[in-house]
Amino acid sequence: MWRVPRRFRRLADGLSAGSVAPAVQLDLLEALQATKAEALQQRLDQLAVGRDLANVGTVFPAALTTGGSPVRGRQVTAQHEAAQCARCHTIGNSTSDVGPSLIGIGSRLTRAQLLESLIDPGARLAPGFGQVSVTLKNGQKLEGTLREESATALAIEDATRGLQRVQVSEIATRTNGVSAMPNMALLLTPAQIRDVVEFLATQK
Repeated sequence: MWRVPRRFRRLADGLSAGSVAPAVQLDLLEALQATKAEALQQRLDQLAVGRDLANVGTVFPAALTTGGSPVRGRQVTAQHEAAQCARCHTIGNSTSDVGPSLIGIGSRLTRAQLLESLIDPGARLAPGFGQVSVTLKNGQKLEGTLREESATALAIEDATRGLQRVQVSEIATRTNGVSAMPNMALLLTPAQIRDVVEFLATQK
């Protein structure tokens, strides 16, 4: 019976304790997965990342925001057949306006926000590319395209009222429309997502 080397057990303990540097967390998780040792597969279960590492972005988000390759990330963004990033976004030689432009996105979003946009695309709406519904504290409801958003205010283009500006402090509830962009965690490996984040972070 193959015994799990002590160093693997120590490294797995380090992940649990938060003592492993974010830039190598994914590499370590992949190494634990690759051993196929049942004891280490059970550790992946205990860490809640899943034996297929499907939940890495949720459990260890920093593992997917540092340590990637911008060169590989560019290749995924431009050429991956399933993700088809260039089909909807302006980046490199692509000039699509189906989704928001990725030119300069590294200056607009943090690495954590870039990751969120890949694995939970409906959580954050890019102005001009998403529908939003809000109910104000006075009972008024607004639905339309989100045109502007800041920490304190929203601008919503309502189909009947035109452009409406509301203060965040006046909003009782908010619901973002379903994003047309799929969850990239269903199409890309964790390593590919990390590379895409690294590439997008360089677009400034």
